[in-house]
Amino acid sequence: MKTINLSDEDFEKLTRLLSEHDELYGDENETVWSFDDVENLRQIGTEFISILSPYLKQIQENA
Repeated sequence: MKTINLSDEDFEKLTRLLSEHDELYGDENETVWSFDDVENLRQIGTEFISILSPYLKQIQENA
């Protein structure tokens, strides 16, 4: 198993994104989403990946 050591700033950003995701999509019974919902979900995912990708690339390079 690999460990990612996030900076405090990146950890805060990821925590904010997870909270935003849970606030918007936390209802497991929700079955109807608008196109805006899908766009918001895509944006959250894009931001999440942009924060994690440098850390993941570093792990791959050191493997």
